[in-house]
Parts: sequence; C-alpha cells; structure tokens
Amino acid sequence: MHSLKSLSVLFKIMRLPAQLFIHLSPLGGVEVRDVLCELKSLDRKAWGELLREVHRQLQELQMFDILYPSHSEYPQSFYQLKQPPVFLCALGDLRLLAQQKITVIGTRRPSLSFIDWMNDQYFKFLRINDVVTVSGGAFGIDHLATQTALFCGRSSVVILPSGLSVSYPSHTRQWLKNPRVLSLSEYFPYETVRNYHFVNRNRLLGSLSPHVLVVQCATKSGTMTTVRIALDSGCEVLTVPSFPNLIESSGNIQLMKDGAQIIATAEDLSLALRLLAPNP
Repeated sequence: MHSLKSLSVLFKIMRLPAQLFIHLSPLGGVEVRDVLCELKSLDRKAWGELLREVHRQLQELQMFDILYPSHSEYPQSFYQLKQPPVFLCALGDLRLLAQQKITVIGTRRPSLSFIDWMNDQYFKFLRINDVVTVSGGAFGIDHLATQTALFCGRSSVVILPSGLSVSYPSHTRQWLKNPRVLSLSEYFPYETVRNYHFVNRNRLLGSLSPHVLVVQCATKSGTMTTVRIALDSGCEVLTVPSFPNLIESSGNIQLMKDGAQIIATAEDLSLALRLLAPNP
C-alpha cells in the first residue's frame, strides 16, 4: 500500500512548475530523494493502486483552482512565512483575496456574552463596512464569524485543516457552493484532517489579513498560537475586552496587558481598520 507522503510528494511534483521542485526538500521532515526511492521500490500492484489514486485525485483537482508561489492570485503575505504553502486548493471567488479583510478567531466554546457581542457589534460593523471575514471554519467563534458575514450579505474566506472534498468540520461543506465563500486548503482534496494540520492552518490564518481580531480565548489555546504568528507576520492584533475572572477569556486579558488594541464596539473596529475617521 502506498504511503501518504509518497502520494503527496508525487502529486506536488506533477502539479507544480518544474522550477519549484528544488524547494521541496526537505518536505514534511522527509527528503524528496528518499521518497522518490520509495516510489521506485513499489511493485506492480502498489503502482497500480497509486496510479488509480492519482487519477482520482487529479479528476477531483479539476474542480478547484490551484495556487502556487508565483501564481498571480497566491497571497503575497504568505511569502513572509518561514514555510509558505507549496500550493493551495481554492474553491470560490479568488477576487476576495484582493479585498480588505479581517481575520476573526477565538474559542470553540464561546461564552454567551461574546456570542452576543458577535451578533450585535460585529454584525453592525459588517452592515456598514464591505470587509471580507477570514476564519478557520472551526466550531464556535470561527463558525459564527463566517455565518455573521453571510447573514449580512458579506463574503468570507475559510481556511480548512483538511482537503476540500472532505471538509472538516462537516458544517463547512455547506459553504463550498456558496458564491460568497472562498474555501482554501493547502492539502489535496481527499486528505483527511490530522492534528498537525491545525497548527499549519493557524499560520495561514495569522498571516492572510493585516488585522486579526481575537473575540475570546484562553491563554493556552490555538488562538494564542495564531496571535503569535500574526505578530511575527507584522499583523495588528485586536481584542474584545473581558473580565479578569473569566478563565475562558484569560487570553483576552493577556492581550490587553500586552498592548493589543481594544475593540468594544463596531465603531472601534471601523476605526482600527481605518474605515472611519476619528472624531476631531
């Protein structure tokens, strides 16, 4: 049976411009030459299985746009990452990548007060500003951010931790055919989610937009990992204020201590994104 890494590298070799091949080593902790040796060692039956899988994946890839470094639509901000995506599968309106964006992140289990803030203040912000919402599509704040955007008639970019054909979480599948959602993934269509995919996804969330809004998070969380990536990428981190006794939003308190701009209202957010002139 072929290994996933062999299949992944083979696809990358087949789908990317030849000049990018030299940049694939090391890839995922595996030297490309070692993987090529593994491919050469496959017997006829294993090659048959591999080629059938290649055929299936290539057919699936025809449904998507494939973005790679030097592609005109490849996000410029990703070039600043230590490990830019080798490629991106995209489904939706690529023009959203060039529009003004804000990344909205937070806990999968938001408190009621923060859900109310999203339904009230973030809703008001989107009603008066044509801004694209970027999210990771996860349960909780991410899901609420995209749903709020769509409810307001705005658009959203959703970066998934799995291939687009096996969209994870499952509720993100409803967005694949929505004309106001652009779905992105750095994985092949049928690649299922793995633990390390979330960290990889977070680095893209932390660098796609110039502003990252933290709605609610704990100090030790994936959201704070995204915050660190955003700061390293030169993005401005914003945070909704919180109370000191809420463990679930201890990350918000830490960000406030660290000097993150506090966003209490829709007007605050408009000012932060320079969509509204400050009062003289």
